[in-house]
Amino acid sequence: MAHTPWSYAQNVFDNSTKNNFKKMLMVSSDHDSKLAAQVGDAAINTLYLFFHPLYLSYSAAYSAWQSAEAAWGGGTVTVGDLMSQLSADKIEEWDIAIQVVYKQKTGEYKALLPNGRSPFQSGAYELRIAAIQTLVANIGADAALAAVKADALAFHATILAARNTQQGKEGLLSQKSDALELERVAVAEGMYFTLAGLMSKFYQNPIKVEEYFDLELIRNINQQAPGDVFDFELPANSHQDSGITFSEADKFLLQNTSDTTLFAGRVATEGDPLTTNLIAVSANSTVGIAASEMGAAGEMFITLQNKTVDPGSMTVTHIKAV
Repeated sequence: MAHTPWSYAQNVFDNSTKNNFKKMLMVSSDHDSKLAAQVGDAAINTLYLFFHPLYLSYSAAYSAWQSAEAAWGGGTVTVGDLMSQLSADKIEEWDIAIQVVYKQKTGEYKALLPNGRSPFQSGAYELRIAAIQTLVANIGADAALAAVKADALAFHATILAARNTQQGKEGLLSQKSDALELERVAVAEGMYFTLAGLMSKFYQNPIKVEEYFDLELIRNINQQAPGDVFDFELPANSHQDSGITFSEADKFLLQNTSDTTLFAGRVATEGDPLTTNLIAVSANSTVGIAASEMGAAGEMFITLQNKTVDPGSMTVTHIKAV
């Protein structure tokens, strides 16, 4: 054989990364099914009884990780929406209400908002949340601004709770990711074991070993096809159509090269913002995803969106299906 099953199994074990959790599930599921189909053979049944629990354990860990990822993604969208509301609406409302009482150039105004709206519109999320608390403290017992203080307190409680929930889910996602990586290694090692058993059984006819592995799927994991690369700049609170023409079988690598969470997805009309199918790509991270997972078949426009007040940038690699 030009390519031995051993070489492919070795690639799955050595080169698979956390970004390939889904692909490993496909590889191990396929292998498990092919062993299960031949359990009437005593030697194959022995291999199946060894490998099947490893596959089930990996599958369960994958489901737990996927649930944690979905929960974190939802929390990220919620926090992003609240931050956008803070920077675009809330601080404007509070600022205008304060100026009704104290003109902008007065000492009283400067004592309340010494840096204007800026602390609420830029910087780390924690600093923006802290800016609300500072405003509340600065207002103190000023009866003329009691309504502003009450609204700021209520919004602070809402955004702080959302941020704490998101960060808790982020911690859970990290735990599930680490646990899944251990299971990934275990199931890959299990494939080493079954490969050895198959090679022993079919030593006189090694081509039979290939029947128990989807070699094309394994090749795709480790020999990623080159793709077209597109770089995008996303100003604060903006969205743009990627202009990429694609088919349902194509794949994309979404690399967020900025310090703020960005989103991608498909829409039915060119230029529309994302309202559903939002795929969160956290700061300085990469997400691999199939076109079919980004939206419905009739939605042919891939859109990138920045829901924050910080500028963002994303590199999209388009891997066309062979």
